[in-house]
Amino acid sequence: MGYLHQTIGIDARYTRQRNAWRPHLENSQAFILKTAQSCKRRRKAVLMGAATLHDLPLEALANLFEEIVLVDLFHLWSARWLAFKNQNITLNVCDLTASLETIYSGDTTVHEPVEFLDDDDVDFVVSANIASQLPLIPLDWLKGHFNIDARERQKFGEEIISAHFDYLDKFRATTCLISDAERVALDKNGKAISRQPALFGISPPPHQASWEWDIAPYGELNHQLATRHIVIAAILGQNSGT
Repeated sequence: MGYLHQTIGIDARYTRQRNAWRPHLENSQAFILKTAQSCKRRRKAVLMGAATLHDLPLEALANLFEEIVLVDLFHLWSARWLAFKNQNITLNVCDLTASLETIYSGDTTVHEPVEFLDDDDVDFVVSANIASQLPLIPLDWLKGHFNIDARERQKFGEEIISAHFDYLDKFRATTCLISDAERVALDKNGKAISRQPALFGISPPPHQASWEWDIAPYGELNHQLATRHIVIAAILGQNSGT
């Protein structure tokens, strides 16, 4: 479907835009670490969206928790190397939509993930900058191969994101969400000329922090426009140790 290509592309963009991305990555890491430190028990941490690791304070988390599980559909060499070097870091290849197999054949039925929900050792869960991305590649696939209309695409996007939020809410653990909430296009003068919700109309949960992410400065995608994301950071549950 294009997941590996996307993962490699994100890593390459990080290399090009390291300075522009630094505030976002530092904010993400700081919020995740602060939330992790609030856990009463620190057995297993499940980190979703761990393909490239740039937004995760992995070394600090590995020192806090007995076990770290890096969850994504693909893991780049950096994650594989860390898992090789550190006995308490493992990789889990997981379809976080729980729906890709049926989507591949054109079925737009959305299933809710259940991975890790029955694991009582999970004390900390992170969804790191993936919620708004989950529908995008499946939608490209469905549009290109099955020609679904705009209404179907909107409904599908809403259901994928709602299913992810519902999934996170079911964990009996301290759960941390970092996600785009809005995409802003800026002209050469830095003026916002358009704003689009990033979550397909699904309202983001109440959040404790928010910041801007200059994900595509001028010249990255367009020589006339820049793209900025408004990011929210939320603690969805603090149940670890109860």
